[in-house]
Amino acid sequence: MASSPEEAAATPPDEETKKAWGRALATELDALPNVAFGISPGLDADPAPLIQLLKYGSDANRSALHAALRACNDYIAYLRAELEAKNNELTDSLRAQVELSKQFSESIKTAALPTKSAPRRQTSDPEKFSGSQKDPAERQKAYTNWRSQIGRNLVTD
Repeated sequence: MASSPEEAAATPPDEETKKAWGRALATELDALPNVAFGISPGLDADPAPLIQLLKYGSDANRSALHAALRACNDYIAYLRAELEAKNNELTDSLRAQVELSKQFSESIKTAALPTKSAPRRQTSDPEKFSGSQKDPAERQKAYTNWRSQIGRNLVTD
């Protein structure tokens, strides 16, 4: 421990002392929850004189300190509200992106599914050419007709 006040001021307090000081001052600031929350984890300086000012100081000093702390409290509340609004905006944006990625994923899945192909044959074979007609002109006409049907089938299929 430091033996003089100068040495005490030069020696930084340990973490446990900082936390104790922060809790002590935070209990005195019940009306200012944001400020109390901010200082409760710890302070670098002993708040005993400030606590004495809050308890026993003049009304003018207490009013001035209270006004300054109220402004800090209000600003912290404003920052928290702004942070909450930004957080909500980002959450909504993230939800929209997740929904879009789900839709994209579904469209990729459906595009990747094998499709049923059309049947290869769309026409049927014509009757076989028998050449059974006796008249050569009729047989030639039947052959030409049969050959054109085969040609159409090849082009169509």
